[in-house]
Amino acid sequence: MWCPQTIGQTIWVTTINNVDKQLLKISDQLDKHPDWAAYLQSAGAYHWRTIADSDQLSAHSFGIAIDINAAHLDYWLQDYGTRDEYTPIVYRNRLPIEIVDI
Repeated sequence: MWCPQTIGQTIWVTTINNVDKQLLKISDQLDKHPDWAAYLQSAGAYHWRTIADSDQLSAHSFGIAIDINAAHLDYWLQDYGTRDEYTPIVYRNRLPIEIVDI
């Protein structure tokens, strides 16, 4: 369960390499900050799909990615205008950096 104290949302992730257990640790840390609840709603985790405008599978296809509150995120492909994986991207999401750090 994703952030059971503040959100209480069921999400699907992989158990390979203990990703599920690591995500539970993250969820527990985030749950200690009820003032962040507006940012923590999951916008998706496991979902078999390709990256927009490509034939490459998204990290979500393997259950190793979670998006939280898309209203406060910038999507790298649309918002940064690059598909070059070698070009550094400057962080500018509108999430508190403390959430990202956790």
